Amino acid sequence: MAQDLGLRDNGGGRYCRKAFLYGIGLSLLFFVPFILFDKGYFLFYGDYNVQQVPFYQMCHDAVRSGNWGWSWSTDLGANFIGSYSFYLLGSPFFWLTIPFPSWMVPHLMGPLLILKFGCATLTSFIYLRRYVRHPDYAIVGALLYAFSGFSVYNIFFNHFHEAIVFFPLMLWAMDEYMYHRRRGVFALTVFLCCTINYYFFAGQVVFLILYWSVRMLSGSWSISVRDFLLLFCEAVIGVLCSCILLIPTVLAVIQNPRVNDPPNGWSALLYDYNQRYLHILECFFFPPDIPARPNFTPNSEAKWASLGAWFPLFSMSGVIAFLQSRKKHWLKTLLFVLFLMALVPILNAAFQAVQHGLLRALVLYADTDDGAGNCFGPPGAGCRLAQCHSLDPRHHACHRAAHRPYAENCRQQQREKHRIRAGRLSDALLGLCGHCAPQPCPSGHYLPVLPP
Repeated sequence: MAQDLGLRDNGGGRYCRKAFLYGIGLSLLFFVPFILFDKGYFLFYGDYNVQQVPFYQMCHDAVRSGNWGWSWSTDLGANFIGSYSFYLLGSPFFWLTIPFPSWMVPHLMGPLLILKFGCATLTSFIYLRRYVRHPDYAIVGALLYAFSGFSVYNIFFNHFHEAIVFFPLMLWAMDEYMYHRRRGVFALTVFLCCTINYYFFAGQVVFLILYWSVRMLSGSWSISVRDFLLLFCEAVIGVLCSCILLIPTVLAVIQNPRVNDPPNGWSALLYDYNQRYLHILECFFFPPDIPARPNFTPNSEAKWASLGAWFPLFSMSGVIAFLQSRKKHWLKTLLFVLFLMALVPILNAAFQAVQHGLLRALVLYADTDDGAGNCFGPPGAGCRLAQCHSLDPRHHACHRAAHRPYAENCRQQQREKHRIRAGRLSDALLGLCGHCAPQPCPSGHYLPVLPP
């Protein structure tokens, strides 16, 4: 049974600080040795090195210089807000980098991840505190949430952690409304989650609807029509307040043909790769594999799919014990519903506006990926600003040739690629006009063949 006292009992603030410091302390143990080894940088893997850090630095420089409108550093040019609201523009952690000079941004990535893990421990403690007899148990649960397989797996997609940090606050705010009819808090958390990442917010909304419905049908909650309408109004107000980022983003996203690709036929009921079912089960009991090197299910075609649900130390032992000890409980019902949804593609796709894609994470988080690390985001959001896999300037040929800042040289490389792409595009258009016949080359590009 939930404790209606929530965090208002004596010592609540002390336990909040304890949860935050425990999260920070464990994160320091994990991250600091690697930061010291790489001389102040936190280097990781894949898209973290070639997308996340360059995106942070480029957007940091754009904000400081006032170039908020159109980004010529993204593909052949793109809507700056619409392209990067998915990654970082709504993140409070990104805005913490603005007072610092550009050269420090790569050095700040490690400390920001440490802070994110500490904040995730704090916010999940705030939600879990209501449901345990002693706050120490909530701290244990908060650490399991903050350092779960999903969190650790998605270090290379470090913008996923913003959703991990703030979603427990939206659950807590709904609980506050349903238990105490506390006004205004739910609208604030809706605004925060929608502003921080619109994509994950869509999945969070689906989860909240399931969460509220199961608890209502199980008799855990009750509500009058008037209070329900007020709750709905708070949700609408929260979304409207986020429109400063949401509207430019929607205008950019609706131009993407991938937003109209729902699962259909048998693909809506069964996954195309039979190993994926084993992969789903495996992620509950084992730590996640390296994103591009799955060991248990190498042919599940779920590389970079952010599929992780493992709890450190305890794995599924606590979950199984809870399911066996409670014959009827709203949480037991919700877990079975979510597990069923994870096994059925069309139901899993509900967490991403019924769009076809790989399973990113069980229960709540979903995204799509092409298997090569290119995120299927808004137009221009998937470009690789830099193809350098190291953040140390000594490892880049561009830095050896000219001692310029990291971001400037990467943008120079990207502009050169844009010129090459534009030349290929013009050659292809000439071919369509009959001046030359474009022929596919092994790399996938079309090279013009001039007539004799």
